[in-house]
Amino acid sequence: MPGEIFEAACIDGCSIYGCFIRIALPLSRVGMFVAGIMTFVGNWNELLLAMVFISDVAKKTLPVTLTYFVGPYATNYVQMFAAIIIAIAPTVIVYSIFSNQIVDGLTTGAVKG
Repeated sequence: MPGEIFEAACIDGCSIYGCFIRIALPLSRVGMFVAGIMTFVGNWNELLLAMVFISDVAKKTLPVTLTYFVGPYATNYVQMFAAIIIAIAPTVIVYSIFSNQIVDGLTTGAVKG
């Protein structure tokens, strides 16, 4: 975030908390959305910890369940691809909801030359 924006706000009489609420939070909105989306995708696709720590079959997560379609001698591709489509649908929906806000945030807060 450019320091000139904060200096201009202080000259205009904005307090420290006002600078944080009115300037820093709106400018960092894009970073928070990107971090949130990456955290969601990382937790949604988490496989290793769920495979190691969850022993009850009823409580297995979706990525662990997808590994059941692959066997040592045969793979059921039709059911596996259907399950993969179901697994990626929430990620695509979350990204499509917040994609406009990410693009809008890239253009806000720019300082001229």
